[in-house]
Amino acid sequence: MSKLTVYAPPPEVRSTLFKHHPPDVIPPTSELEQLNMELRLLKQKVIERSHKAENDLRIVEDSLRRMKEKEANRSVDKIKREHDYGMWYIFSYL
Repeated sequence: MSKLTVYAPPPEVRSTLFKHHPPDVIPPTSELEQLNMELRLLKQKVIERSHKAENDLRIVEDSLRRMKEKEANRSVDKIKREHDYGMWYIFSYL
């Protein structure tokens, strides 16, 4: 079971100022305000994605740690079983 989810793509900036803007022309205030609002929204979405990435990384690291601990425990159990079997084998001939 994975707790990780797919990342949503960032929203597109629709403002024409962002895509292509002639350097000689001063854009209207309404377009500048719209671009400012879109960029703030984009910034918020990027911050949300970074928090999600941190959480996903933490989940992956925890899963990896648990897998390593589980493998180490299996190795210890295997060694104990081999030791117990060896002792049983030795004492069975006495």
